Amino acid sequence: MSPEESGADIADLHRFSHRAMATVFGMALVERDRRYARRAAEAAFELLDRLERELSRFIENSEISRLNDLSPGRPLLLGRAAFECLEMSKRIWRETEGAFDVTVGSLLALYREKSRKGGAPTASEIAEARRRTGMDLLELD
Repeated sequence: MSPEESGADIADLHRFSHRAMATVFGMALVERDRRYARRAAEAAFELLDRLERELSRFIENSEISRLNDLSPGRPLLLGRAAFECLEMSKRIWRETEGAFDVTVGSLLALYREKSRKGGAPTASEIAEARRRTGMDLLELD
C-alpha cells in the first residue's frame, strides 16, 4: 500500500539502505517520527548482519563455515538460525526433488578448480563429489 492509499503524508515516507550479503537491502518505512523510523531500520539491519555472521559460508567462523569444515559423521551444535535455515533447506530439497541443494559445495569446488586449470572434471571425480552431496547426508537432530 502506498503512503497515499494509507492516508499517510508522503513526508512520512523514509527510505534506508544497507550493504550486506554482497548486495544492497532497501527499506521504505512510513512513520511520522523519522528518528523512530531510523531506529527501526537499524534494528532490522542489525538482525540482517547477525544472520550473515552466522550463516555466511564466506565468513570463516560462521556456523555454516564450521559445518562445511566438519569431518563426516562429526556432530556440531548449531544456533537456532542456522538450524532453522538447514531445516528449511532440507524441506525445499525434498519438495524440488533435489534441484535445490545447499550441499553442492564439493561439486562447485571441483568444477571451479578444473575450470581455473582450463579443464573439466573426470567422471570419477564427479562421482566422488556426488557421494558427498545431498541433503539426505545431513542429519538434523
